[in-house]
Amino acid sequence: RSIGCEFRRIQFTPDLLPSDILGVSILDPGEREFRFQPGPVFTDLLLAEMVEKDEVSYDTTIGELLGSDFAFANDAVADISLLELATHTSGLPRLPANLAPTDQLDPYKGYDEDALLQGIATSRDKQPLGNHYAYSNLGVGLLGYLLGRVHGEGYEAALVELVIEPLGLEATGFERAEGSATPFR
Repeated sequence: RSIGCEFRRIQFTPDLLPSDILGVSILDPGEREFRFQPGPVFTDLLLAEMVEKDEVSYDTTIGELLGSDFAFANDAVADISLLELATHTSGLPRLPANLAPTDQLDPYKGYDEDALLQGIATSRDKQPLGNHYAYSNLGVGLLGYLLGRVHGEGYEAALVELVIEPLGLEATGFERAEGSATPFR
């Protein structure tokens, strides 16, 4: 209720597990402890913090943040709000059409800023968006990217500064130690 939306449950399936939303603990053999790698729900916490600090609003759109020079194949994509990205009601597809995984353990390896921007620019070309719930990795990835861009130092820096450190989550981070266990998926 803090962001004024209604609650809907997430249906987990064999290809969408709780750890995909919340994050996963990965064993660091050198330190002999687990390190938590945050999931997309942390991006929603970052959005809430940035709204509280008046850096963005829930109604801020993708088009506002990418600027008027950014070309969308579907103009409706520019009007998607940050709240719609966070609540998976944007109408964006689950995965970007230009994602071509080369590593089964890390399907986003090599999917960089240019690929993300191309993926959003060409998303839903000649297709209606809709406004129903549909989990979107593309949407949450774009949300994190946009928030990091507004912050000025990227998603990881924004998340650490505004969410992880204030909550005292010392065992939470992004880097895997060498030899760490790979999460089962």
